Amino acid sequence: MLKDIKLAINEKILSVFPEVEIQSKDIEEGFKRPSFYVDFENSKLFKIAAEYYNKSISVRVYYFASDRYKHSTENLEVQESLESLFIDKLVVNEVNIPILEVESNVVDSVLQFSFELEYNINKVEEYDNEISEILEVNIIKN
Repeated sequence: MLKDIKLAINEKILSVFPEVEIQSKDIEEGFKRPSFYVDFENSKLFKIAAEYYNKSISVRVYYFASDRYKHSTENLEVQESLESLFIDKLVVNEVNIPILEVESNVVDSVLQFSFELEYNINKVEEYDNEISEILEVNIIKN
């Protein structure tokens, strides 16, 4: 599911910024400008019933402006666009995942846009047993 969530986030970003690359490698290895980098900061899994779990994920989207030294206006425009994209929900495999909180800040000229996702998981085990076609029942009465 996490891969599907990341793919949905990337597709949503690319729908508004098709010309901006989304980095897939670790940003410590270097990056192009402008570009995005999507990371999952924290993940929590809580058991809420025998087969049901609640999952919460902190998502952080980094935006590296075209110019490291002249980034203020560009970062504000990208921030507003990201807020519009992620204000309500994220649709993953036709499931609506609510976005609980959105936050933005700029650190060392990099826009850091973060939000919280929360959804439930049903961990029902699937059995590979074949269904019998004929069932014989013998009832003995005393």
